[in-house]
Order: sequence, then structure tokens, then C-alpha cells
Amino acid sequence: MDPKDLASVEYGIVRASFAVAETGSVCLTDSDLKIRTSGFLPQHLFVLLDPAQIVINLHHAYQRPEFHSASYAVLQSGPSATADIEGVLVRGAQGVRSLSVLLLAP
Repeated sequence: MDPKDLASVEYGIVRASFAVAETGSVCLTDSDLKIRTSGFLPQHLFVLLDPAQIVINLHHAYQRPEFHSASYAVLQSGPSATADIEGVLVRGAQGVRSLSVLLLAP
């Protein structure tokens, strides 16, 4: 599959390696995503997360093996947002418009 083929995908479901409680982020690696753009191009992203894989802070996150063995890893916290001078807020200006984490053990 060509990564740009995901541009029209409305909903995506991925499993995260782990999450960081301090920042509310999930770690998505190349092995989680299979196609890297699957974590950013869908309009709405559902992330499956094993609750046992939640670390307390970034110090613990950077000690995880994913940061040493994966060729690609990203900490994603949710949709970006931007507003213009008139206060018009746009969610999902870059990447997904919504991100939902579902706690689910494997």
C-alpha cells in the first residue's frame, strides 16, 4: 500500500506500544503502525492501549526499548489546534481531528 492512499481514510485503529501519564501521550512505532502515515492521515484515530504499559513520565518513557530498537517512534498527544485573530478555532489542523484511547489488554 502506498502511504498516501490513507488520505481518504475516515477512521483508523492502531495499538500503541505504551503511553506516558505525565503528558497524556501514546507512543506509536513503525511496528505499531505498519504504515507510518496510518497514525496521522485518518480523520479520527482510535488507539488501543494495554493499561499495564502506561509509564509515569518521560524519563521512564525514554528508558523503554522502543526508543532504542525502533527505526521510527513518535509520542502523539492528540489533535493539533490553531485559531486565527478572530478566534476561529480549527482542530486537527495537522494530523488527526480526534484521538481516542481505549484501554484494552492484549
